Amino acid sequence: MPAGVMVILAAYCLRDLPQAPPHRLLAVLLALAATIGLHLWRRSTLLSILGGTASTLSWPVRCLPADGSLRPIPN
Repeated sequence: MPAGVMVILAAYCLRDLPQAPPHRLLAVLLALAATIGLHLWRRSTLLSILGGTASTLSWPVRCLPADGSLRPIPN
């Protein structure tokens, strides 16, 4: 069952990558790398699912400006 949840989450997040703008592509790839890193580091399915979901939702919001440019967000 946990593997099925991970496959569904991965398919949902990667389904429209070929048509994604560059800033969204970068965010998804960073979140994917974070998920894979968490799983390889701790070997915990629950941690991978929760961490991957959190990173997928937070990368575009926290790290990239709303207009899609790659300039840093001012503090």
